[in-house]
Amino acid sequence: MFKYFSFLFLYLSLIQNLFSQEITITTEFSQNGNLYENPSDNSQTLTEFRENEECTIVDYLGNDVYKINYKQLLGFVKAEYLFVNDNMIELVIDYEDKIKIEAIEKEKMRKQEVDALIAKSEKEKQRQEALELKRKNEESLNKKLEDSIAKVRTEEKQNQEALELKKKSEEELNKRREDSIVKIREEIKKKEEGLLIKKREEILKKAKEDSVFIASQEKEIENEVPEKSEFRSVCHYSIDEFDQFYGIRIVRTSPYTLAKNLMVELYRQAQRTNVFFNLSEDLGCSSYIPSNRSSVKVMLENDTVVTFYHSWDIDCGNFSFKGNLSNSDIEKLKKSSIKSIRLKGTEGFYEITNVDYKEFFIDKLKCIE
Repeated sequence: MFKYFSFLFLYLSLIQNLFSQEITITTEFSQNGNLYENPSDNSQTLTEFRENEECTIVDYLGNDVYKINYKQLLGFVKAEYLFVNDNMIELVIDYEDKIKIEAIEKEKMRKQEVDALIAKSEKEKQRQEALELKRKNEESLNKKLEDSIAKVRTEEKQNQEALELKKKSEEELNKRREDSIVKIREEIKKKEEGLLIKKREEILKKAKEDSVFIASQEKEIENEVPEKSEFRSVCHYSIDEFDQFYGIRIVRTSPYTLAKNLMVELYRQAQRTNVFFNLSEDLGCSSYIPSNRSSVKVMLENDTVVTFYHSWDIDCGNFSFKGNLSNSDIEKLKKSSIKSIRLKGTEGFYEITNVDYKEFFIDKLKCIE
């Protein structure tokens, strides 16, 4: 255990040293936007930047916010305005590792404090018991001294027998206590294993039921107007759980069919929100590389265009796309139905003008709030 925590401490120190060193990662802006004075939403604008202009990454602050150097100005910008390269992704991974290690270290310190308090309490209890036993023995001795020498000798013999009996009783009590602890631990382990098996069975059963339900719902709404369908008001999830360790909720909707060959999912983990587009068409690859980055443009009925950029691994074959979903994107998507969708891969694009489920974002964004 000591070797484990020593290794953990050295690894945490390494991560802190990496973050303390000056970071110089060069990238470009993916779209026009503003450079802000601090990371908050109501921050003052320092200057404007244009698409494809160069900047230098200085630090990563979490929640998809980067600190950059642009024209000798230090400011903050969201990842959606940057072409994310491998070095930036490694910076994000280092940051998340640091957060996780800090949480583990904090939990370790908390356990050490609890163990110290328990040890101190047990030590104090033993001391009090020893004092009480000493007091009783002294009272008994004083009484014996008042009696005859013969009586004192008899009582001393009785005391010796009592001490031996007490020692034997304590040994038996300690053994029973140890046996009880072992039994309790075994029961807890069996209970945890049973709960884990039950949870897995429930997840598999729910996934199977959800897939059958959604398939039947999609078949039912093919010939009816969405406004009249109860399907629109119900949230369907493939993941809906609470991470006890980090204290966060993780949800992922089931795949919804928006048009022929196109399914979309919504995802939230703490404050991070994403949208997944899965198209049964070969557009080459889904790429995050700045020179040929994949994108999805959603045109709304009110002529607003919401653009997403691929922020996942390179994936080829059927078009599988992951984009970041900002608060501003959510507000725009809630205001109007979908008019068309344009999906761009490394070797072409696919335009969808006949959208079957135009109110998808209006109906389902509430499911991940």
